[in-house]
Amino acid sequence: MKKILISTLAMMFTTIFIFAQPPLQGVDGPISTDDLTDLKRMYLETIRYSQLTGQNEEINGSSYILENFVTAKINHFKDVHLVRYNASTDDMEFKNGKDEIFVLNKSNDYTVTLNSSRKVYQTILHPNGKRGFAVLLWKSKDSNTSLFLRERIEFIPKKPAASSYSKDQPAEFKRLKDVLYLKDGAELIEIPTGKKKFFALFKDREKEVQQFAKKNKLKITDQEDIIKILDFYTS
Repeated sequence: MKKILISTLAMMFTTIFIFAQPPLQGVDGPISTDDLTDLKRMYLETIRYSQLTGQNEEINGSSYILENFVTAKINHFKDVHLVRYNASTDDMEFKNGKDEIFVLNKSNDYTVTLNSSRKVYQTILHPNGKRGFAVLLWKSKDSNTSLFLRERIEFIPKKPAASSYSKDQPAEFKRLKDVLYLKDGAELIEIPTGKKKFFALFKDREKEVQQFAKKNKLKITDQEDIIKILDFYTS
């Protein structure tokens, strides 16, 4: 795995732009100003990376799905901006023209569309009650039902050697299995991997959906097949 050398990396909120709270009207609603400075005040929390004194620590892997910043369109903003998703902290990082790094405030509603891949991230309320980002995979025609994918990377601290005969295990960022969420109305549910619990999601149409999946040989472990099932369910 790729190795990253850091000097006790700290993420410090040096400034938080909190001014008067203008009225918002959701993801596509109007905002009070188009001025970028005001948009920072409304939507961004400043984050800067500082090097503190201490020993260099070796970390395997990366906290990012894509290491480099890529161009993206962010709702509420007129222009294209540079972003990257930090799957370890569940933050969408944002770089301005001065190479300052910010994170989008997850308490607000964001849609971030990557220009190169057309991959779409949206802010959601996770089942654990915390807000974060997930990839929008599919949405019904009436927009009431959506399928999201949560990309996950876990930071595992350094493990000291258990004895003089073994070696220290360096800290690492470990890619975890992605999680699928179904949003039906206002409710967001983690999609179960077992068939019984999966088809129970469709409530009064459970048997009908199960028969459709069986007839068409669809697997509930395959994203494309799940989308076909959802298309049938919402049709």
